[in-house]
Amino acid sequence: MCLKRQSHLCFCCAAFHAVNFVILIVMTQTSDVLLNTTSELLLESEPVDYTKGVFQSLDAIFDVFNMPEYRNIPEVQNLLEMFDRQCQFQSGKKYLRNRHRHIFVVIEGTPSSGSRFFSNKLVRHISGSYVMSPPNCFAVFRQFFDSQDFILRSAFYALGNYIVAEFVKRTYFFKPVVVNRYWQSQAALGLTKEAIKGKGLPPRDSSLYRWPKDLLVPDIIFFLTKTQVILNPTIGDSRPVLTKQFTDLMIETYTRMRDPPVIDVDGGAFKTKTFTTIKMLVNLTQQHLRDTYNAMGFSPIKSKSLHARRP
Repeated sequence: MCLKRQSHLCFCCAAFHAVNFVILIVMTQTSDVLLNTTSELLLESEPVDYTKGVFQSLDAIFDVFNMPEYRNIPEVQNLLEMFDRQCQFQSGKKYLRNRHRHIFVVIEGTPSSGSRFFSNKLVRHISGSYVMSPPNCFAVFRQFFDSQDFILRSAFYALGNYIVAEFVKRTYFFKPVVVNRYWQSQAALGLTKEAIKGKGLPPRDSSLYRWPKDLLVPDIIFFLTKTQVILNPTIGDSRPVLTKQFTDLMIETYTRMRDPPVIDVDGGAFKTKTFTTIKMLVNLTQQHLRDTYNAMGFSPIKSKSLHARRP
């Protein structure tokens, strides 16, 4: 099982006027020197409802795989064996405690918003590493799980988030990390899919919008939006056609995400303008991390400056 560590969060807020909208950034720092930021806002949770496809702990994911109807499936057993192999490099390893780590950025987005394009562009700009989500090691299992029911399929992709987190923790002491789509992407898809069936979105104060208590939290999350209209849609069980209504509901779901919140960026704007906004806020967040570590007297990062590359 993957290593779980605790951290205590404090918040520093800064508001910015950029590209004609106000962005509220919540930058987190921990008493555990920002080594492994996990959400520890242990508020009372709602009863687990696996039909929504939202998992807020690794244990909840394992509960699904251990259900009588799933636990004896060979592909499920092979997946869990692979998970143990992928995570074992952190299971007995202590994190470095005398040096900085780099920034961890997630870029989410509606379909055709350009999240992958901007993720790759940001990786080049900050001389970072792009961590695949879902992870490459899931490729051999995807065809099978994509053909399964919604609950099992959702648990499969939710497990991938924890493998992604382990890869990030393995990497971000050496270089910045960018991930295209992470926990909020899957949660938003599951909640939107339920809402489009007429059940509506959960209330704004629902615990379903809160980050899992044991999953690595990014330093900053961007959400790219781009309005599009698809005519004559149909909704399938596994691959819903993304209508304007579906996209609007997904955007609303993202706006309700908290701890951490997402930063809304117009993905339909001119690409240079959009990337300028992303770059500015990433630079600011990285500098915040550096200032925090310097104040603690830890060893500096020996890497290229964020400003070393031009877009």
